[in-house]
Amino acid sequence: MKRFIASLGRAGFVLALVCSMTAASCTTGLGQLQTARTLEKGEFRSTISAGLDRNFTIQERSKLPGYPILQYAARWGVHDNLDMGAKLFFGLGALVDAKLQVINCPRLAVSLLGGAGGAYDHSSGAEILHVPLLLLASYRVAERFTPYAGAGYGAFWIFNYRSSDYLPAGATLAPRAWHGDGLMMLHVGFEIALTSRSALLLEYGYLRPIVDDPGDRYDFAVNHLVLGGVQF
Repeated sequence: MKRFIASLGRAGFVLALVCSMTAASCTTGLGQLQTARTLEKGEFRSTISAGLDRNFTIQERSKLPGYPILQYAARWGVHDNLDMGAKLFFGLGALVDAKLQVINCPRLAVSLLGGAGGAYDHSSGAEILHVPLLLLASYRVAERFTPYAGAGYGAFWIFNYRSSDYLPAGATLAPRAWHGDGLMMLHVGFEIALTSRSALLLEYGYLRPIVDDPGDRYDFAVNHLVLGGVQF
């Protein structure tokens, strides 16, 4: 069984990496798919998830209901009430984070999550830096059922986006403001525990741009994410 789970994790990682590179969704890696409760010290878990990303750009350019997203994430407990995670981000990139549990009750958990990530977008030639900050809360309403919610802010700095290649002669560019682009990030979902170490998760995410840096020539759209995953 341990060998099977390890093989499944490796296969999921490879599949998620291939799909994240080919799907070219700017929201790959922005789903949470976790409750506010941290892992026990020394515990390790992986999560493989799939879903759709929908915004008005997708509706204009494609007849598909949304861009496919396939994510792989791993978390491990490093101390009491503290765990760390890593996941694929924006195609050829990675995002790492730390989650600190500040309220640890039998049913209620509240955590602060912060991280940093970077990626290269092969479709546009852009380099992306990302810093997310979130507040997560979850409440176990039954032995195997735990709803959760998260709210926060994601800062993005984007460099060398290829849109500047198509400017008409004589056009000028807005100066970079350096505060980056900012997304309000809202997540709601639930976890259904299968065993003490495995679970199913379903999540909806709402990402809305609230800060724009005109100098990076990139505009975020309002994104709706629907993700389902398995944790083991």
